[in-house]
Amino acid sequence: MIRVSIIIPHYNQPELLRLCLDSLVAQSFPATDCEIIVVDNATPGGIETVIADYPEIIFEAELERGAAAARNAGLARAQGHVIAFIDSDCIADVAWLSAAVTALDAGGADMIGGEVRVTCADPAQPTAVEKFEQVFGFRQQSYIQTKGFSVTANLVVRRAVATAVGDFSTGVSEDVDWCHRARALGFRLVFHGKAIVSHPARRDWPALRVKWSRLIRETYALEQQAGVSRVSWRLRSVVVALSAIAHLPRAALHPLGGSIAQRFKVMGVLVRLRIWRAGKMLGILREVRSGGVAPGWHPAEVALRNDR
Repeated sequence: MIRVSIIIPHYNQPELLRLCLDSLVAQSFPATDCEIIVVDNATPGGIETVIADYPEIIFEAELERGAAAARNAGLARAQGHVIAFIDSDCIADVAWLSAAVTALDAGGADMIGGEVRVTCADPAQPTAVEKFEQVFGFRQQSYIQTKGFSVTANLVVRRAVATAVGDFSTGVSEDVDWCHRARALGFRLVFHGKAIVSHPARRDWPALRVKWSRLIRETYALEQQAGVSRVSWRLRSVVVALSAIAHLPRAALHPLGGSIAQRFKVMGVLVRLRIWRAGKMLGILREVRSGGVAPGWHPAEVALRNDR
């Protein structure tokens, strides 16, 4: 009997995918009780060498780009009573799945969002952007407890939840949208700090900018669905720029902030990014008004869509 189906969207990160799969194969949870499903978004050149090295894993193909479409294809294939979502660039702690399933079995939750720890390529010499990501990236407990969603890099749910909520939506922040739809149906989302995965930090400003360009477009599309006005969106852009001031203490005092020099660099990234985000938010309104780029993901950003 398949008790848990692990679903992994993937696009063009074969070496990171191998690390992810190795961590899943090594889980303390009984291998006979779970299946691992990788859904590839038409990686250039294919992933045949990866497929050959992991005969025990199910590989599916999805031509429609994006993590949402890939996860939907995985859900259609999954047989488990529990569905576990993880990203292809994440590495699961050996007890990740056992901790999440045990929490579900204990009752009190229909969905478990676990800890996501951000790692640096070279911990001895992290870049300013990597340290920024460690301080501000993947604040899962806050997302769950104050914003009502978990990132799909670490989300484990009962099959009944997935069946009731249905497919992930494309072109929006699909994890936010999906979790909000689940909660609207009465399902309970809980943070569990012992269900841990790690995620590599972005290393430089261009990578950080691509990430936030995508997230801003998806957030705008989601807010348009909710009927939020453009005036409200403009006001939010101002708040985003000013919010850098409120977040400076976190950059200065966070345990992962590093040396004093590193903390000042993190503060610099924080201020630069918040001002850039505000400008990008206003830029999307100009694009839409002029009939340019539509809300949702941008073609230049889609290759990174599976990377939260």
